[in-house]
Amino acid sequence: MRKFLSLSVPILLISIVATAQNADEVIAKHIEAMGGMSKLQAVKSELTIGIADLNGSKIHISVLRKRPNKVREELSLTGVTQIQAYDGQRGWQLGPSKKDPELLIGDDLDDLKRSTDIDGPLVNYRAKGSKVELLGKESTEGADAYNLKVTSSDGKVTNCYVDVHSFLEIKRIDLMKHQGTEEIIESIFGDYKPVDGIMYAYFTKFRKRGRPEETMKIKIDKIELNGPAADSLFAMPSPAQLPANALLNRGDEYVSQKNYDEAIKAYTEAIAFSSNNVVAYVKRGLAYQEKGDNGYAIEDFTQAIRLDSSRAELFTARGVNYSKKGEYEKAIQDFTQAIVLRPDNGVALASRAGVYAEQGNYDRAIQDFREAIRLQPNNFGAYTGRGLAYDKKGDREHAIEDYTQAIRLDPSHAEIFAARGKAYHRNGDNEHAIQDLNVAIRLKPNDAASFFNRCLAHIGVKDAKGAMEDCNEAVRLKPDYAEALLIRGHLKQKMGDQAGGDADVAKARELKPQLPQ
Repeated sequence: MRKFLSLSVPILLISIVATAQNADEVIAKHIEAMGGMSKLQAVKSELTIGIADLNGSKIHISVLRKRPNKVREELSLTGVTQIQAYDGQRGWQLGPSKKDPELLIGDDLDDLKRSTDIDGPLVNYRAKGSKVELLGKESTEGADAYNLKVTSSDGKVTNCYVDVHSFLEIKRIDLMKHQGTEEIIESIFGDYKPVDGIMYAYFTKFRKRGRPEETMKIKIDKIELNGPAADSLFAMPSPAQLPANALLNRGDEYVSQKNYDEAIKAYTEAIAFSSNNVVAYVKRGLAYQEKGDNGYAIEDFTQAIRLDSSRAELFTARGVNYSKKGEYEKAIQDFTQAIVLRPDNGVALASRAGVYAEQGNYDRAIQDFREAIRLQPNNFGAYTGRGLAYDKKGDREHAIEDYTQAIRLDPSHAEIFAARGKAYHRNGDNEHAIQDLNVAIRLKPNDAASFFNRCLAHIGVKDAKGAMEDCNEAVRLKPDYAEALLIRGHLKQKMGDQAGGDADVAKARELKPQLPQ
């Protein structure tokens, strides 16, 4: 519901002559048709009341906005109400199943902030840090319309479609994020009416592209401008006075359940009580990291570092998240600072080595892994990483030695048996390769790559039947596995099935034309 309401009101009237040549001309006419800049700027608050129809469910909605950046949204269904609001600094929500209000975070908070804009994306777009581009005319919703692409200061893209005859906005497309997943939301506008000289759409249909079952229609009953809008309506009510430590403990309990969203909310509340709480920032950063929200994790670790720049583990944690985002130079800087603060920091050394390996700097990687192993002789990750680095360099003997040590430390990882098996095969030791790949497949029976590599090892010991069985299984698990199809095709040809072999080879080359002959 939050995704839809953040796109709802105000709905703008756009007036533009058909001969307009650029975005600024379109926007100037747009402002004029809405009633003029003076009328727009005279709107200090805006209340919209209506009913939303979502798959037959009738939801009463009320949205109150106040300049410059406040909003309060209320949704009521069968007597149960949910409130979300932003007071200019904090976003919060109060739902029927919650005793106390909760702070909003992540994508939900970002969307709520964007919905505070009374004027919409086009008015004063430069002052908001946005860019607008007129892409041309398109036919949409049964009408010809100008397509205006708006890119906000944070990179969010919105396309506004303006009817070339009525000059009203008839459609808007937004790319939204919900729980880490991108969604395309289309808003269709109609039934325009004037309110104090400004045009608003009294009907809006929202739909998720590709998911027609999630379509919502809103009919507006009332729009009131410059009515009562006390700041207290947007402020978060005082929560139960839980001490910060209790909130941290509650967050830890959610983490133990892998319920990271609730953990983040608890840590956020702890920060609200104590904005200089390094532990709360670290815990929230780690929860974001577990969710894969590396950008938010970096923000939290950065704040923790501002509060205490003497702790090596904070730089290591931030470096890990930079690495996950592919920002390798920043990751190396953080790992290096962690090593400066704690020269015996084997974790930071191994992490920096991993980044060097990602960059293809295998010699530097091996050097760091070697030092990490000297400091921590039982560092499984360091042996694994150094083995992979040796493997990439073509030094199979040293790679096999490191994989073997990693397996001694922890024999539960299919990937390490698979890596050592592949190294054995490339080194010409197919018997040992088959043994390792047998274990890898037992530990991870749906890994197509292990079946394919065992197929190659079976070929190495001249076991055509075993090779064919493994290639068949690799293709079954991964039908577009071009390499496996190619080898299976050659095996079929050698075994007398020329037509079947030719078909596999042709399909393999269709999937991956660069395959060797």
